[in-house]
Amino acid sequence: MPFSATPVKQAVAARMVGDKYAVIDSSFDGYQDTLFDHLGRHYYKRCVISGGIDFIFGYAQSHFEGCTVNVTAGNYEPKKGFGSITAHGRKSPAENGGFVFKSCAVTGKGNVLLGRPWEPYARVIFYESNLSDVVLPIGWDAWHAKGQEEHITFVEYNCTGAGADKSHRVPWLKKASLDDIRSLIDISFINQDGWIDKLPIKL
Repeated sequence: MPFSATPVKQAVAARMVGDKYAVIDSSFDGYQDTLFDHLGRHYYKRCVISGGIDFIFGYAQSHFEGCTVNVTAGNYEPKKGFGSITAHGRKSPAENGGFVFKSCAVTGKGNVLLGRPWEPYARVIFYESNLSDVVLPIGWDAWHAKGQEEHITFVEYNCTGAGADKSHRVPWLKKASLDDIRSLIDISFINQDGWIDKLPIKL
């Protein structure tokens, strides 16, 4: 059977469950549910994460710095519509989880949302990142939090690129100031006890 006729199904490439993981110069390749960033505090630097649907998902509290988010939605099912980069799970405001993309690049082929909530208090921030034209103008979807959009924290701040135009974004997208997100984009968000400073290599 030719590859183009082979069914494409979800498969997790990596599941991160422990606390205090640092992942550097690594690649995660898949289509749906590529990186299950499940639980704990994680730091990804200069990684390449590829996929088409919810390919960075989970409940974790993570920083992605200088990473390439490579959209593959257009490679396999160009007629299906569009995918989503993130599906973050945060069940209540008391939970610390959140995905922060800092100085990252969204590239690839196809059309995607930046994210959709797996749980109603999902938190995802794209900060000073380059968003290519693979990002759909609406940017985000309420998915599992329809009717609870006020709980969702989806933020884009000072991003560039053809996909960074926010004029057609969903109306409930958070209009946050730098002061509003400063505590989240700072490395202290995941480094409260200084574990990153104690790693055997300098990041």
